Amino acid sequence: MENVKIVVARCNEDITWLNPIMENCIIFNKGKKLKIKNEIQLPNVGRESHTYLHYIINNYETLPEIVVFVQGRISDHIPNHQHKQDPNADPMAYIKKLIGDAKQNGKSKVNGMYNYKTRQGNPAYAPEWNKDYRQNYNKRMKPYYKWYHEMEGFDCKKYNMEPITFINWFKKNIDANYPNPIMVYGAALFAIRRDYILKRPKEDYERLIKEVDYDITACS
Repeated sequence: MENVKIVVARCNEDITWLNPIMENCIIFNKGKKLKIKNEIQLPNVGRESHTYLHYIINNYETLPEIVVFVQGRISDHIPNHQHKQDPNADPMAYIKKLIGDAKQNGKSKVNGMYNYKTRQGNPAYAPEWNKDYRQNYNKRMKPYYKWYHEMEGFDCKKYNMEPITFINWFKKNIDANYPNPIMVYGAALFAIRRDYILKRPKEDYERLIKEVDYDITACS
């Protein structure tokens, strides 16, 4: 895996499955220390989003050709992993597929989408996600009630943060032109080529990490 770096966002998962490619990994650990040479301890905030952004910001000028972003355990997140005949059920095979896609296309193939005009796709990616359930709660978003509920009592004003739907957050922080359909990397597993990361200035990533560096839904 020449010129490839695998960024691992770990909480307390068993990462021995990465042993065959450990020399290519950086373990960003927000859980108990592993005491291994390629481990970097981070504060337990922001989940994998914070980890990925931290890596980009601190390596922006020296990025490898391909960066793979994964969680500490991916066997329960690989698309169609429940089907034994699926060759991607093997985490190592899946990572190699991500790398191959990124080398050829600049980024790995997305595995989630939602068309907000036809309402086709995974409703988890609907633009009204995170709508204030106390006033405009969309019952189709019920699985995401817990995330919003955890924000109760959080000092939003301290961080200049108010409840916001995903589409409005996207327009404010990513692009004023919200795409339809929106394509998503489910479970935050993807690979990307250096030139794609560099399409955005470092300042964009520094601004984005401020959106998650106080997250109270950190790993546990």
